[in-house]
Amino acid sequence: MDEQLTRNWKNTLGRNGRTGTIQASYEVLMDTLGEPYRPEDGDDKAEAIWSVTDCYGCSLQVWNYKNGPKYTNGRMRFEDISMWSMDGCQRLAMALFGDEYVSKA
Repeated sequence: MDEQLTRNWKNTLGRNGRTGTIQASYEVLMDTLGEPYRPEDGDDKAEAIWSVTDCYGCSLQVWNYKNGPKYTNGRMRFEDISMWSMDGCQRLAMALFGDEYVSKA
């Protein structure tokens, strides 16, 4: 994970909804953003959540939606997911992942 990023562990999902997607492997997300936050309770719709802020205050949230191991009763693994929801700063998403991975909703 980039040292210029601050991880935000509070769940900030649902504020603005999905504004785009990131098409990348779980491994790419882990290498770029570090370990995800994994809520212990809730409806299991989002099981892996990354929330980061850069040194300019630009925030980005990335999460799976209705395709994680708990929600699918073990039929999917995080390693099987290739499309992730995102919300927040498009500029930060592009800087971290590049335009080949990021698309607007």
